[in-house]
Amino acid sequence: MLIKGSVRPKDESHHNARRCRNAAYAIADAYPASFERLLSSVLNNWERAGALTNEDLVRSVGAFGGYSAFWDTFPSTARTRLLALLVNCDPQFLVDHRFFVCGKPQDEAVAVLVREVIGEMDSEQLESAVRRTQNRGEFVSAAISRVQKSKSFRSAESNLRVLALCSRSFAATDVGDLRQAILDNEYDQVRLTGEAETILISISADCPNSEEHSLEWKLLAEKLHEIVTQKNEEYYKYKKLCEAVGVVA
Repeated sequence: MLIKGSVRPKDESHHNARRCRNAAYAIADAYPASFERLLSSVLNNWERAGALTNEDLVRSVGAFGGYSAFWDTFPSTARTRLLALLVNCDPQFLVDHRFFVCGKPQDEAVAVLVREVIGEMDSEQLESAVRRTQNRGEFVSAAISRVQKSKSFRSAESNLRVLALCSRSFAATDVGDLRQAILDNEYDQVRLTGEAETILISISADCPNSEEHSLEWKLLAEKLHEIVTQKNEEYYKYKKLCEAVGVVA
């Protein structure tokens, strides 16, 4: 019941799907052999009956794709269909059917295609996927790329806020990538947007606390302050960011 409710919830309710999924996770952790047997039974019965739709494929991966047991029991014909679907799908279809909830799929071929799909998302699709997932680390690179491509102050602020949702999943190298994204943004839409400093301070505060992260944040703050000095600008000095990350401006 819980496995089926995770994929085909009553009234198509995301809330009901989440409740069923979380209960199924508890059973999977306590009784992994039983979970694997029942998961195999549900998926294979649907596939043999021709009832495993594209929506079911997407929802089942979103619900249980983070478990290796899922891929051990997933029908091979269904996996082939899923791979073909990911090559040609609209990212919105995946977002609407909760594909990204479980985070990175424990199947490398599928995971590669998922990274490609994430890279093709627009800002709204990316934000929806990030808000629904349990593992936001998979979205950091794409979110940084969206920041770099920002074409206006408004979009820059919006893209930074989406990135802020992923801050707890930042690797130290992601901070360096963010610094470069800001520098590479055409017309300085990111650096000069009004809320950039506030959002960057928030991201830095939520990031993992390591020496590597700290060093990268200092480099980012120093660079932004250096640009202001070079251009003799009155505003956007990033003094508060410098203070927050331990740089003397």
